[in-house]
Amino acid sequence: MTTEMIRDLSVLGHMLDYCIDIDDAIKQYGNDFKAFSDNRTFKHAVSMCIMQIGELINKLSKDFQGKHSEIEWRNIRGIRNFFAHGYWEMNEEKIWDTVQNNIPDIKKLCTEVLNENKDLIDVCSFGLDEEKLNFEDIEDMEL
Repeated sequence: MTTEMIRDLSVLGHMLDYCIDIDDAIKQYGNDFKAFSDNRTFKHAVSMCIMQIGELINKLSKDFQGKHSEIEWRNIRGIRNFFAHGYWEMNEEKIWDTVQNNIPDIKKLCTEVLNENKDLIDVCSFGLDEEKLNFEDIEDMEL
């Protein structure tokens, strides 16, 4: 296994953790745009996770991103840039669209790749919350 592959797996582990955090926020506040739009805490929680995922995408190898072009890497990085550079306006519709249409795909990809490599990696090295994830249950995760 190359250093690049190890880094990609580590990044995917962190991305999966943020996807799970988004799922937790949705479970707490509701899977509804109005609930999202009306609740500042919900918006901030989800937005921070998307920002972190966007930052982590920059750490994935170009080779990995190219092999998984079904994910809209550039669009998610773009949303991250709006948050990080303080463009002052949060486009709630775009954020919610990302939550509904991109995050499930990222979560699915992370879960699949990590599951395929579970014999080669240590969950603890990725900083994942072990209460939220263990490889025995990864195939049964709600995507």
